[in-house]
Amino acid sequence: MIDKDLNPSCEFKHCRSFFQLNYTQMKWNSTSLPFEFASYQHRDLVRMKEGDSFKNRDLRVYDNFLVYEDQNRSYWLDYENCIIDQIQDQKGIRLIKCFDSVEFYCDTQQWFKILKRHTIQSDFQKHYALIKKISKGRFTEVYRAKCHADGNDYAVKILKKQQIIDEADLIALFKEIKVLRIVQTDFCVKFYEIFENTENIYIIMELLIGKDLDGHIEKTSFFSEEKTAKFIFRLIKTISYLHSKGIMHRDIKPENIIFRQIDNIDSACLTDFGLADFYHSDGFYLFKRCGTPGYIAPEILRNEHYDYKVDVYSVGIIMYYVLTGKNPFDHPNPKQIVLNNQLGQINLHDCKLSNAGLGFLTQLLNEDQYERLSSHEALNHIWFQIEKVSKIRQYIIKKKTESKKNLSNILQPKQRLTQKYKAANLSPNGKLTLTQIYSPYHSRQLSQKDQFSSDLSNNFMVTSRLSLEFTQGKIQPLFISKLK
Repeated sequence: MIDKDLNPSCEFKHCRSFFQLNYTQMKWNSTSLPFEFASYQHRDLVRMKEGDSFKNRDLRVYDNFLVYEDQNRSYWLDYENCIIDQIQDQKGIRLIKCFDSVEFYCDTQQWFKILKRHTIQSDFQKHYALIKKISKGRFTEVYRAKCHADGNDYAVKILKKQQIIDEADLIALFKEIKVLRIVQTDFCVKFYEIFENTENIYIIMELLIGKDLDGHIEKTSFFSEEKTAKFIFRLIKTISYLHSKGIMHRDIKPENIIFRQIDNIDSACLTDFGLADFYHSDGFYLFKRCGTPGYIAPEILRNEHYDYKVDVYSVGIIMYYVLTGKNPFDHPNPKQIVLNNQLGQINLHDCKLSNAGLGFLTQLLNEDQYERLSSHEALNHIWFQIEKVSKIRQYIIKKKTESKKNLSNILQPKQRLTQKYKAANLSPNGKLTLTQIYSPYHSRQLSQKDQFSSDLSNNFMVTSRLSLEFTQGKIQPLFISKLK
């Protein structure tokens, strides 16, 4: 009997979690696996409950999929957004989605650690204690919290479920969580787990207490060419990683670049994936024209088809900023900033760079997206070789690879499985369909064409969140949605 219900106020009986608004069956499928993989993140022999009996299964996990084999046939199951629970004195795990459940007995500590990234937990107060409020948004509050298990502090984003009533907000929230679950790199802020109770959602993130890029510039002044090369190389590697996962950030700006350690360029990480989206060749997005004026690629503001190179352009603006201490489109009138940004005409006279550096920046800021460098091409630019940045990074990577090889030789088989899980990259194909992204999150059974019918028109409507005004001296993000 399934009695766990974290969302009792919902009118739909199947909706046991805020993340299960759309009815979805959780059944073992014998069809072809919906993903490609090089290796599983974890595998273990478990006792799985099947009806009134138990069977031993060689269970494997990759991202949000569980897989086992029986009689030369693979069976798989998508457990994303299941409620996860420990049973029988923590000797087993139960996953609950709508009216279905999966139950198996195993080394629960290891399995729970892996599965919690893609599932929903309860009992937030049992695991964390709130310390201090950090910030507040429209329907969110961010707190500093201490984890009872490891004693470390984390950032907890609390969302009140009753206040998330706008469908665009709902879809955007679930898409952001989907992105965060995929992104696992030191280049970006880290996501850990999600809790839910009858009133709130708790998103556990890495606590970043360092300065953002604005604060770093104010303290250390402008960057030299050598320092700029080192910093931009890391930033290009960041977006290159995201692009390999099929993700565009679309809001790269100084406030979203945080340094974990003061005065340490290598500690910079990218934050705030609220406007991030998965690339679609048809240009079909929840928010199409979006970003922060002054940092947006011109093709977005021109309502043109665009791809990953919008992030490359934003990195070019960041490079201009660290070299000069100003935005190339600065103007007292916010509307003029948008117009200047749309035109994309930039004077690089104030950028004190070598010919190679100037050529690199020019290619990043090319207003013609088809002539602009891709993130991969940017990583291999000769400027980084001249500045000896790429060679340094190659040496570091080589040393890390050698260390991993040595470690692999001394690990026992079970330890190797754990190590493989820690080092694995999520979502090997890196591309998700609209069905994967959107369809699980609609409370109404509408087709995608009907659900996003207004997205097919050319008549943009500015949502209530469109803001071109200064707030605390900073331009706020631009949201132009066709959903409303």
